[in-house]
Amino acid sequence: MLVDVLISESGVLYRDIINLAREVRENPLLSSYDFALFVLPSDYSPAVADRYLKTFFGEKPYLALYSTFVASNDFFTENGVVGIFLKGLKNSPCCGLKIFDNPKGLEDYIKGQPGRVHVIFIPYPLREFGKKFRFFEGLEGYDATVSGLVTGGSDYRKRYPLLSNEGMVEDGRVAVLTFEGVDGCLASAINFKKIGPPFDFTAEDIHCLKTIDGNDAVSFFSEILKKDKKQLDHETMVGFPMLIKTEGDEYRKLIRFPKEVENGSLIFWSNLPPRGQFHFVYLLPDRKKIKSLLKKKCQGFYPYCDFALFFYCVGKSIFVDPKEDIEFLRKKLSVPFLVIGSYGELYTQNRKLYVLNGTTTFLLLKEGKEDD
Repeated sequence: MLVDVLISESGVLYRDIINLAREVRENPLLSSYDFALFVLPSDYSPAVADRYLKTFFGEKPYLALYSTFVASNDFFTENGVVGIFLKGLKNSPCCGLKIFDNPKGLEDYIKGQPGRVHVIFIPYPLREFGKKFRFFEGLEGYDATVSGLVTGGSDYRKRYPLLSNEGMVEDGRVAVLTFEGVDGCLASAINFKKIGPPFDFTAEDIHCLKTIDGNDAVSFFSEILKKDKKQLDHETMVGFPMLIKTEGDEYRKLIRFPKEVENGSLIFWSNLPPRGQFHFVYLLPDRKKIKSLLKKKCQGFYPYCDFALFFYCVGKSIFVDPKEDIEFLRKKLSVPFLVIGSYGELYTQNRKLYVLNGTTTFLLLKEGKEDD
């Protein structure tokens, strides 16, 4: 699989899109790509971006998503438009896009594609997604490699849909990029230290924290942050990630970030068990764990693969400078890679799909044998 990563940082959406289109058009090899993936800065209008992408790239399948930052082998940007162009060598096309608006359709598709590699993209703000897909609770027992991320931007009050050649994908739907004849190695790294004592909690409706040590959860947070309930903003709460532990230890290593206050509940970026304990945590660099996973888990993919995708939790940037982590990856990887800031990382473990927070979840891709 051939992969080329291009960037334009003009500061003007039209110029960025046309710059990428011109570079693709002038490169005979690149112009025959199978699929394009675009990453957009959060201040570009979805409606305008949708129009320009369809005008200049609408003849072939593509997907565009929003992120607070994106990086590759030779750049880090919070403002530019990045285009990733994929082309199969042994299999053509190398990948295809499906869009789902209900969990049954998604589950049937994943289970009906054993051995495939899927990357799921979830558009912000997650409200309808949480109601419909219930953070993928129950999606298990499949034999595919499934990863992905929650897209988003710097302003939590805005919406950040996905844009595709088939139309705009809003909250309540998910897009799935499926690779054909491509093998993948999926891994996830996180490093943290616990702070303070454990707290008992109860939750309801999947992602609503109701009580902490028998008291109202919103009042608890208001007290420890010395703020009025109405002042519990996203930027403050995201600085208090929690290590969640159920009564059966099922969630031993899952970190959860509080997101916002809604209808008297503390809302989270991902699902919670009905009851359990949590510790507040401080996130640490996970570069050593990534290095170990690359060498031990991804044999046959590292150091040589076609492309590496890293979904990097945006909340980590409060504790760790993402530029330092990206510089580490540049020293370790000689293949094309992309790091996308994520508001939730998707990970398959024991044939079950989880929405993670606080991680660097990564997928190494390598084209396999030609399909019969």
